[in-house]
Amino acid sequence: MQTELVPAEDLELIKNMMTGSFSRSLEDPQTIANFALNIERYDLPADYYRTYLEKVAAVTAEDVMAMAKEYLNPEQAIILAVGEADKIEEVMRGFSPASEVTRYDYYGHEVSGAVAVSDITAEEVIERYLNAIGGPEAIETIQDVTTTATAAIQGMELKMVTRQKAPNKLLVETMMGNNVVSKQVFDGAKGKVTSPMGEQELEGEMLEQMKEGSAIIAETNFLKEGYSIELQGVETIDNRECYKIIVTRPSGNESTAYYAVADGLKYREVSSTPQGNMVTNIKDYKEVEGFMFPQAISQSVGPQNFEVTIDSIEINTGMEDAVFEN
Repeated sequence: MQTELVPAEDLELIKNMMTGSFSRSLEDPQTIANFALNIERYDLPADYYRTYLEKVAAVTAEDVMAMAKEYLNPEQAIILAVGEADKIEEVMRGFSPASEVTRYDYYGHEVSGAVAVSDITAEEVIERYLNAIGGPEAIETIQDVTTTATAAIQGMELKMVTRQKAPNKLLVETMMGNNVVSKQVFDGAKGKVTSPMGEQELEGEMLEQMKEGSAIIAETNFLKEGYSIELQGVETIDNRECYKIIVTRPSGNESTAYYAVADGLKYREVSSTPQGNMVTNIKDYKEVEGFMFPQAISQSVGPQNFEVTIDSIEINTGMEDAVFEN
């Protein structure tokens, strides 16, 4: 890349991938909110993201060579892969002269792989979690939940209000000051995302993903038809031994959840986004009206880190369906 122009076919392939990735990223509220933050933080033109695809299309092979000469230094390369270690370890061995791969957790601590278990099933792990947060029968009495949270993103503060109503209605609003910078709404059938890029009616896979994410307690669906759960062993997460569960949803999307052996609560979830794996660390469980809810969450997606503090949780306020009209 530093000495030869990239072939036109390869350049076009990468442009198409970037275009597709950018378009899919619009379904992610963190990404959409970050667009607005970047425009303010870096004093970007108001149409920066509206014209992003035009800029990508204008890149030439000569541009690629110039950037390669300026930024690529193979002699100092360190190969780092972030994702499901069990799935990528063998691939990574091919890049190591000694065929050695070292695993690290979210905080950079070296860890070992999952330990096989035989005295519990994936279904029992989920049942333990549901009992730990309040019990299946009590959970069925939850008709609506309103969660207000504050997110710190690179020194700036966002407010997020999430409204959920059983069985599958969802509204997420992200605000900077008094201004709503992004909004996601699902009324049980239709979904829409509003962002600095405009409004987008969801359909196909994006709509199915929003539907799957609309349950008040996601685990209440895991034992239903269409979902698949697999116990892959025990891993140490933040000094806790946790059962590692792979969840496959009806849409085919997978995520990995970690439930503590000691108390049954969930302390981490890893899911895929267009920008890479999103790692969500769940912290500080406290009782709210008889149910256990986390009071803090941290998320990382690539180089982006989000610290979220739960300010308030309200349960069964008599929320109207009109809240979710879109």
